[in-house]
Amino acid sequence: MFERVDQQIRDDFDKMVEALSGLLSIPSCKGTALPDAPFGAETRQALDEMLRLGGQMGFTTRAIDNMAGYVEFGTGEKMVAALGHLDVVPPGDGWTGDPFVPVVTRDRIVARGAIDDKGPVIACLFAMKALRDAGYEPPARIRLIVGLDEESGSSCMARYTRTEELPAAGFTPDASFPAIYAEKGILHLAFRMEDPAALHRPTGSVVLRILGGDRANVVPSRCSLDVTANGASVLSQMYAGVPAHGSTPEQGTNAIALAMDDVAQWLASQDLSHPFVDFFNRKIGRETDGLSLGIACTDEPSGALTFNAGVIEMSEERTELVAAIRYPVTADREDLLSRMRAAAAPYGISVAVLSSQQPLHLDPASPTVATLTRIYRELTGRTEEPISIGGGTYARTMPNIVAYGPGVEGEPEMAHKADEYITLERLEICARIYARAMVGLAAAVTG
Repeated sequence: MFERVDQQIRDDFDKMVEALSGLLSIPSCKGTALPDAPFGAETRQALDEMLRLGGQMGFTTRAIDNMAGYVEFGTGEKMVAALGHLDVVPPGDGWTGDPFVPVVTRDRIVARGAIDDKGPVIACLFAMKALRDAGYEPPARIRLIVGLDEESGSSCMARYTRTEELPAAGFTPDASFPAIYAEKGILHLAFRMEDPAALHRPTGSVVLRILGGDRANVVPSRCSLDVTANGASVLSQMYAGVPAHGSTPEQGTNAIALAMDDVAQWLASQDLSHPFVDFFNRKIGRETDGLSLGIACTDEPSGALTFNAGVIEMSEERTELVAAIRYPVTADREDLLSRMRAAAAPYGISVAVLSSQQPLHLDPASPTVATLTRIYRELTGRTEEPISIGGGTYARTMPNIVAYGPGVEGEPEMAHKADEYITLERLEICARIYARAMVGLAAAVTG
C-alpha cells in the first residue's frame, strides 16, 4: 500500500506546492480581534483556506469558533490526530524578498511559515489524501487539527479541548525527527519599572525612547534608540540584529542588547545613569543562559535554560522588557521566579508572569514515541534517538501527543528566521512519513 501512497504523493506534488504557496501568501500573524476572527482577519483567512482545501478533497471539515478547525476522514470509534498551526510570527528584518510572496526555486519554498508550520500542515493534508486515494480504510478516524494561536500561547487548543473530542494518540509536525520526548517549561515575563524617567542629573531633562522586537519568542532583529536632552535630540540610531527562534537565542544577535550597550555608554559619558539600563546590562546583557540573573541551570533530559530578551519599550510613560525563558524539565518554576525577582528588586523593577507552560516529559519508550521513532527510522534508514527541545508545541495541550518533525539533525533551523524555507525534498519526505505515522497510530490505538 505504501508504494501506492508514495506514488500518489509524487503525482500530487505540484498540487501540494501550489496549495502551500497559497497558504503562505496569507500573512497570518496574530492581529486585532474581530467578532468573527478572534486572532485577526488574516488568521481567519488562513483557516478558511485550509478548510476549503480539505473540503475540496472530499474530507469532513469544521471550524471551531474560528479559533481552530479540523479536516477528517475515515470512520471508527477512536480518532488519531495531527496537530498543526497556521499562525506565524511577524517576519522581522533581513529578508531578501517579500516574506508573504512565496518564492519557489528548484529546491525550496521561501516564505514566512514555510517550515513553521504551514509546510508540515500541508504535508499532513496531502498524506491523508494519498492514503485515501490509495484505498486505505483506517480503523480509526484520522483528523488534522489546526490552530491559530500557537505562537502566542495556544489558546486555540485550550478552546478546542473544552468541547471537542481528544485523540487517542497523535503528533504535531512542529519540531524535529525522530520524535520529541521532552519540552522545556516556558515562561513569558514582563520586567517593569514604575518610574521610567528616573534619570539622576543635576539640571536639564533627559528622555530615553527605546523600542525593539516583535515577539517574546523571537530574537529581535531591530531596535530603535532616541535620546533627547532639554527637548533636543542628542542620540538617534536604529540597531540591526540577527533573528532566531526564542528557544535558541544563542543563534541570533539581539538588537536590544546592542542598543542598551550604547545607551549605557552615552549615559556614563554624561555622568548619568538609569536603573533599567543598569539592570539590563548587569543582569541580562548579551547572555542567553540567565547566568547573571542567577537562574542558569541544566539537566540531562532537556538541556540548559535559555533566556531571550524579546521586546522592549522605554518612554516617558512606560518601561517594560518582555522576555521568554525556556527552563529544564527538572527545574522549579517558583524558584526561578524568586531568583529573578530578587535580582530585579534593587533596581525598582518588578517581574510579572504573562504566560506559563509547564514542561513536558515523556518516557522515550512510551508507545507513541516508540511507534513514531520506528516509522521514521524504517523509512529514512537513520538511527537517531528521541530528543528533547526548548521549543513549545501543541504536544503540551493534549495527552498522548508527540512533536514529530519536520526538522532533522544536520539541517539548518529556519523557524522564525529571515528567508525561512522548507526544501521540496523535505516537504515530500514529510508527507510520506506522516502517512505512515497516521497508519501506525491508527493501528496502535485499535489494537
